[in-house]
Amino acid sequence: MKQNFSLPALLDSRSEFISSFDKMFDRMVEKSFPSFSKDLGVEFFGNSSYPKVDVIDTDTSILIHAEIPGLTKEEVEINVEPGKILSIKGSRKQKNHEEGTTWIIKELKHSSFTRKFLLGDNMNTDAVEAKFSNGILEITVPKIQIKKPEEKIVKIEIE
Repeated sequence: MKQNFSLPALLDSRSEFISSFDKMFDRMVEKSFPSFSKDLGVEFFGNSSYPKVDVIDTDTSILIHAEIPGLTKEEVEINVEPGKILSIKGSRKQKNHEEGTTWIIKELKHSSFTRKFLLGDNMNTDAVEAKFSNGILEITVPKIQIKKPEEKIVKIEIE
């Protein structure tokens, strides 16, 4: 018996499966390597997987490249929240269609998103820079040198 599936319904199911699989993989990596994000200085395994990002560790900074097609820089917001949390927020509003028209296929998302990154103590949150061009957001978070506590030898007196 042949089943008829509509193409949009099939694509929605695939998308839901991929998102769930991404989240499961992120949790597995996080459990297997619990200090990974702390050692790197940025936590990128979160509940949200949009926008997709590349996180690059250099000697002097952490670079976050996010793919946000279809938005303008005015529709994207970057904040450093208390607790050294860098958040990327965006909102794409749905365009009104003309009266008397009917959607045939409606796949474009018109919603908002938030993606958060926990920055390490070695990140300079006062000097975060961002550029946005052709749907690619580039964030630079400079590193700072953390002074290690000096070792102090205490002499023991003998009575």
